[in-house]
Amino acid sequence: ELEDVKLDIVPDNSESSDTSQKYLEEKSSIKKSIIENSIINMVLDSGMDAMDLGEIGRRINNMFPDFDVRNYHYTKLSELLKEFDSFSLSYKENKCWVAIRKITLENIREIENKIAEIFNKKRVTKMNIGELKKELSNVMPNLNMMIKKSGVTKFSVFLDKKIDIIKINTSGNNAELIK
Repeated sequence: ELEDVKLDIVPDNSESSDTSQKYLEEKSSIKKSIIENSIINMVLDSGMDAMDLGEIGRRINNMFPDFDVRNYHYTKLSELLKEFDSFSLSYKENKCWVAIRKITLENIREIENKIAEIFNKKRVTKMNIGELKKELSNVMPNLNMMIKKSGVTKFSVFLDKKIDIIKINTSGNNAELIK
C-alpha cells in the first residue's frame, strides 16, 4: 500500500528544529480541503460504498506528485484521513477501506446554521442560489459531498427538500430565509 510517499530532504543545518518545522509547513502547499474533496470525488466516482486506501494513495500521488502525508505531521495516509469528518475507515481483508459518512440530521442542522449566518451577515432575506452555494462552500468545503450523500445532485433541490429554513422561488433562482 502507498500510505507513505517520498519526503523531501530537509537541509541539515545547525539551526533549531523550528526552521525544519517551518520548511515542512511551507512544503505543505496542498490545502487539506483540496485533498479531502479529491478523495470524496474518488469515492463517489467509484460507485462503491468504500474504496481501498492503497488505491486512494496511488491516485492522490498521481494528482499531486508533491503530496506527502508527513508534511501534515502524519506518518500514514490513514491517520491523516481520520482527521476529516467526511470519512470513516474500516479494516477488512487486510486492507483499509475509506467510506464517506452518511449525512445526518446533525449535518443538516449545521448547514441550516451556516445558511442563517450567511443571510444574517449579508443582512438579506433573499439570495441568489448560486451565490448562496458559493458562500456556503467557502465555510463548508465538503458541501458537495453532503449534497450527494443526501440523495440529490442539485443544490437547489437539496435546499428545497432538505433545508427547512429555506424556500426556493418558483423560478428556482433565489432562496428565501423563512425561519
